[in-house]
Amino acid sequence: MTCTSSRQGTVRRGGRHYWLAFWVVLVTVCTGLSSGGCWSRKEVTELAWVSTMAIDRGQKSGWYRVSSSLLNTRTAVGMTTATAVEPPEFVVSVEAPSILEATRQTTAMLGRRAFYVHCEVIVISEEVARQGLRPIIDFLTRDRQFLQAKRLIIAKGKASDILDVRGSVEERVGRLIMTALDSASVYGLAESVTVGQFAEAASSPGIDPVLPVVERVSLEPQNVQRYSTSVPELSGATGQTEQHSPSSAIMEGGTRRTVRVVGLAAFRNDRLVGWFNDEESFGLTALLRGLRNTPLTLTSPRVAVSLTGGPSKLRVKVSPDGNLEYTSELAVDVSFLQVFGSLDLSRQEVHDLLMQQVAHEIQRRIDKALSRAAELRVDPAGFGLALYRANPKRWAQVQAGWRDRWPTVPVHYRVDIRSLKTGLAVDVPPVSTDDVPQQAASRVIQRLEEPV
Repeated sequence: MTCTSSRQGTVRRGGRHYWLAFWVVLVTVCTGLSSGGCWSRKEVTELAWVSTMAIDRGQKSGWYRVSSSLLNTRTAVGMTTATAVEPPEFVVSVEAPSILEATRQTTAMLGRRAFYVHCEVIVISEEVARQGLRPIIDFLTRDRQFLQAKRLIIAKGKASDILDVRGSVEERVGRLIMTALDSASVYGLAESVTVGQFAEAASSPGIDPVLPVVERVSLEPQNVQRYSTSVPELSGATGQTEQHSPSSAIMEGGTRRTVRVVGLAAFRNDRLVGWFNDEESFGLTALLRGLRNTPLTLTSPRVAVSLTGGPSKLRVKVSPDGNLEYTSELAVDVSFLQVFGSLDLSRQEVHDLLMQQVAHEIQRRIDKALSRAAELRVDPAGFGLALYRANPKRWAQVQAGWRDRWPTVPVHYRVDIRSLKTGLAVDVPPVSTDDVPQQAASRVIQRLEEPV
């Protein structure tokens, strides 16, 4: 009995060693197979990397002119440096009846596969946007390369002109546009919108989408060395490089070009119908996503403040007889950054007056934005969407004529202002202009006389 029991215990211990060895071999084999190499690698020098794409109307009816700003891989991989002959990017333009065919023609022209995964911004011209973006959005949401995180912007004029903004602090056009959009979002001038967000707003009931608007501007002429005579541009008609195209000059006569965000574009479903200016965009962005260190300067009294808060809380009330009433609450934190004149912020009456002025200015810009939206017959603030979510039955009754009905619905705003920072200087005395040089000189002498 003892020997039998001893043999069985030996067999069991041997079985455990067998399974342990089996799993060790299996893990080793799987690790070796997974680390044997990158079988689906994409080298930088084997692809044509598109950073920005611009869509204009083609010469033929229903056609598109698609311009792609591609990364110059010769400078990217260190083969050469960016010069007048080898800029960091170049532009290729083709015309086709669809965006898909335009991407295929771009690939055929370059001899490399056009790679759009890292395309940061898609610029659409005003003319194309007024015809409707539904076909373009449909393609961008279906193709795997155009992820829904791509940013959409509208160009005043031709979209291809936005790709020609060299001579600025950023070498890449896409990075320059994204930086401009981020800065405009801080200032409350625009709201960054992706392909997925636009498609969702355009297909949702009771809300109309908006997109940021950019235009190409020329800075003041400066005494600088000419960076380059032209941006190499490949024409879709001839396939040749245009070395002296006037539309592709980086700097003309020492003038640098850049892009500027000039507000928001109003859409009715997927069609462009108008614009929101700076103050109207400020009020609309305050309702949509709130304020993020947004600067605001009051005229009377003259004070510069920074605003943070939101987005607003929109509520709808449906009475038993079917009447609608909206209430919107916006909480804003105020920081005083610059005070003009003699204002003692430690006095409660002065502080309360400034808070009232800030709240009044925010409400004025919101009212101005909604008045412009009513004029364009759009609902970018989502009043209809709030009604749809709160009372779907009532929304079904008013949905047909909602764009004409919502401007007549009363909306009550409440802006709660809270002061976070008044600054160390509570009293700013007036200073005479004649005393400024003497005061500056006395401060310098005082610092020189201080012991080291």
